[in-house]
Amino acid sequence: LADLRQPELVASRVAAVLGIAEEPGRPLVETLADALRPRRFLLVLDTCEHLIDACAVLCRHILAGACGARLLITSREPLHIAGETIWEVPPLSMTPAGEFPPAGDRCPQEAVRLFADRAAASRPGFTIGPDNITAVTGICRALDGLPLAIELAAAWVRFLPVDQIMSRSEEHTSELQSHHD
Repeated sequence: LADLRQPELVASRVAAVLGIAEEPGRPLVETLADALRPRRFLLVLDTCEHLIDACAVLCRHILAGACGARLLITSREPLHIAGETIWEVPPLSMTPAGEFPPAGDRCPQEAVRLFADRAAASRPGFTIGPDNITAVTGICRALDGLPLAIELAAAWVRFLPVDQIMSRSEEHTSELQSHHD
């Protein structure tokens, strides 16, 4: 949900992804809840911190009627709904700003190691070296060392060079921070 700015569109986004059509004269959250009621499913809502209230309303409706529902929400803030279990995922270790970790497989930085591992899974043969360590470190810093964000960014090495991923990560983080402030 990182790119969504209007809270009133959260239910519409979820319905569109799931292929559930809106019913005239009926709140979409109710239509969604009814359509999902008989199903067993895992619904993942990613990057919800800027839409907490709208996500909480949607989740309450879904959970109220769907016994087979499991929801996984990634956010920097809890939804504060009944039955919520919070797993805090601390940032991975990184070098301080202005310093760069050594390249290679024995890099002590958890964030850089995770990026390297996931990038190699996405594009076999990917390695971190002197030509890309600055960009990889920049990506990890822009993403605050958050494991899920790093994994998602690393998957992009299949399509983009790391310097472009770094630029996009910095832009995305900047947008979220300005919207959150």
